[in-house]
Amino acid sequence: MMQMRHGGGAASEGFGAVMQRMQGAMMMAMAIGDPDLAFACGMIPHHQGAISIVRTVQQHGKDQTIKAMAQKMIDDQTQEIKELTDWIGQHGQR
Repeated sequence: MMQMRHGGGAASEGFGAVMQRMQGAMMMAMAIGDPDLAFACGMIPHHQGAISIVRTVQQHGKDQTIKAMAQKMIDDQTQEIKELTDWIGQHGQR
């Protein structure tokens, strides 16, 4: 993956904090013995982290195309979180 550093600032700090929280929650989920449940539980914090990053882009970004893509990502990730949560509710006690 290509890394670019262009000055940091509030957006970069926000991205870093989100990534740390997301990684910890995902690692905890991956310790679940059932691979299906581990996947579902791990993807929720992954999607929540993505939504947090996207909100930072919406707040600090300037490009309207990126902001539109970001909104679509929020909509899609929110729906997927709901689907994963519903699946866990139905299948979580195996």
